[in-house]
Amino acid sequence: MDEEIILRIIRTALSLAIVYFSVKKVAALAGNSRTGDGRAQRGMAAYVRKDYVTAAEELRQATILGVKQIKREDVYTVLGKAERALGQRERAIASFEKALSINPGHVSGWLQLGLLHDAEGKVEEAEACYRKALAAEPQSAEAYNNLGALYIHGDEPERAIGHLQRAVALDPRLAVAHGNLAAAYAMAGRPAEADAEVQLAIRRGYDDPDVLREYVGNLKSLQGTTAPPSTGD
Repeated sequence: MDEEIILRIIRTALSLAIVYFSVKKVAALAGNSRTGDGRAQRGMAAYVRKDYVTAAEELRQATILGVKQIKREDVYTVLGKAERALGQRERAIASFEKALSINPGHVSGWLQLGLLHDAEGKVEEAEACYRKALAAEPQSAEAYNNLGALYIHGDEPERAIGHLQRAVALDPRLAVAHGNLAAAYAMAGRPAEADAEVQLAIRRGYDDPDVLREYVGNLKSLQGTTAPPSTGD
């Protein structure tokens, strides 16, 4: 058989194989959107877009269908976050508690449940959740940050400073922790350190620099002001 004909046959076979596998891949992806893992992925993507209604719907379907590749506790935690954003308090608590029943050492679950209690002024419950997060992950900068913010709420700046210093030592990129540390320094009568942390927070990408500057400025002028800074998401 002529060599050119043989090469043509080989090229044709390879082209057909590529088309076949491309079709199979597309079909697999389409099928995946109907699985629990596919619904979970869509729900998590919707949460990132702040489309909380779609996120909650997709993630609830994922819990019904079941997931294999994504951790169930992660699905329930993001579901709880979407429900909290929608003002569905009882559902959010149930979702966080479900995540923690699946994995009692799930740091994000404890942090999110703590934030919910914190927002409602349930200080003891929030503190207990943050400390359980630390027990599960002693190097959690977010847990130290949230504890520090909680102590700022309670007008305990010196106590807050220790936790917030630990947070920024563990994760220097955590902008919200630098912002909270600035507030704690201002409350404690340490204006120079407060200003330095404001600048660090802004360089790290703090969400609303103008609000932070104003807030810390007010604290420096009126020591003891306890308007709550952010604890993060």
